[in-house]
Amino acid sequence: MGKQQTPRRNKRLEPNYLRSIVIAHGRSEYSLCDNIGSTLRLSQKIIANDKGRSSIQVTSLDRHLRNRYFKTPRSLQGQFSNINIEKGEIKNCQIFPILDVDDCTEEQKRAYINGDFKKSYWFGNTIVPIYNDPNLEETMKKIGIKIFKKKDYFSIFEPNSSTKEDIIMLWQKLREAKCTNLDEYVGYCLKVKGLI
Repeated sequence: MGKQQTPRRNKRLEPNYLRSIVIAHGRSEYSLCDNIGSTLRLSQKIIANDKGRSSIQVTSLDRHLRNRYFKTPRSLQGQFSNINIEKGEIKNCQIFPILDVDDCTEEQKRAYINGDFKKSYWFGNTIVPIYNDPNLEETMKKIGIKIFKKKDYFSIFEPNSSTKEDIIMLWQKLREAKCTNLDEYVGYCLKVKGLI
């Protein structure tokens, strides 16, 4: 009698749904998120003004969240065809504005950090406001990543230049920092890929 074969499982492939939409403050944030996304092979879209060459501030975030792409679930799906929207709700995808808070008033900063602004959007429950107080450069210094000039980001966070272990180590360092909640974005990306 021959060797009995085990039946093959019918693996149903999950579609590669969009997992995160990042609204990047500037080039530094764009480079960091692009590096994390490419290293982890995460399905994400980064929204930035000219790839971050022109910054998005807390005061201009509303304009970006009210543009034609975010108006309705249908328009969002038209912009990002691989986003999972069921019954008018975004599923398994988070929107991360990653902004510096050194260019707004204390009241605007508080409202952004607390997420008070989210209530006015149909997708508000998927928005996770990420802040760097006062800015990303200071956050990096506080966790021991030496950034002397903005162009240093492009060499340190070049796409595909990191390993998964580097991203985990970055997340661990960010968790200790009191001036940011950037660890929430990095942790989310790692969880999506089953690494934490």
